[in-house]
Amino acid sequence: MNELQIFNFESNEVRTMLVNEEPFFVANDVAKTLGYSNTSDATNKHCKKGFMAWGSDSLGRPQQFKLIPESDVYRLVFRSKLPEAEKFENWVTEEVLPSIRKKGFYEIPKDPMDALRLMFQATEHTQEKVNQVDARVIHLEENVKLDPGEYTYIGKSISRKVYQIGKERAYSMNREQKEELFKAINKEIAEITGVRTRTQLRQKDYKKVIEFIDDWEPSKATSMLVKNYEQMEMEV
Repeated sequence: MNELQIFNFESNEVRTMLVNEEPFFVANDVAKTLGYSNTSDATNKHCKKGFMAWGSDSLGRPQQFKLIPESDVYRLVFRSKLPEAEKFENWVTEEVLPSIRKKGFYEIPKDPMDALRLMFQATEHTQEKVNQVDARVIHLEENVKLDPGEYTYIGKSISRKVYQIGKERAYSMNREQKEELFKAINKEIAEITGVRTRTQLRQKDYKKVIEFIDDWEPSKATSMLVKNYEQMEMEV
């Protein structure tokens, strides 16, 4: 195990150490720099591969601390609410990681393959963050409530479909028949969208509901009930 190497990010000290040629970071330094109020709690919750090690504090006194690998640093970055978290991530990937050597000075990779590998690594982490943001945006967009015009259009589409069925099947469309058809189509819309009432429909449901209404046909059971109401009316 090598000596601690100290880097500074905007006046915050971040200590690192090479262990078996792999860079590790002092967990509390990273958490503190990223704005976590309870650094120990944050590292215990979010860091998966940390381990305890011994070193010296700023006064040279023996001190035990938790070391975490690069992957755990990114876990803390992704969960940080600090605006500078992305800047810290770029600093780690673009400056600290390529510079961690036994002497601890900043050094640009001389091997083209190492430089290329570093570029791909930074791109991969950036893309992961973009994908996370995209997923959150899509989730928010899909769960926006329908506007009044869209609710009205769904209601009118249901009415048109019910009366279209009545006309095609030559129903008299008495009160009981209409109630049965409206009840059936609304129940099935609730089933395919997983909502209890039409007011719970969201943007993600709109296209699916419109297509369902266009293709809807009453089930065999509903058709039999509607026919029975027709016969009952004739008998009366």
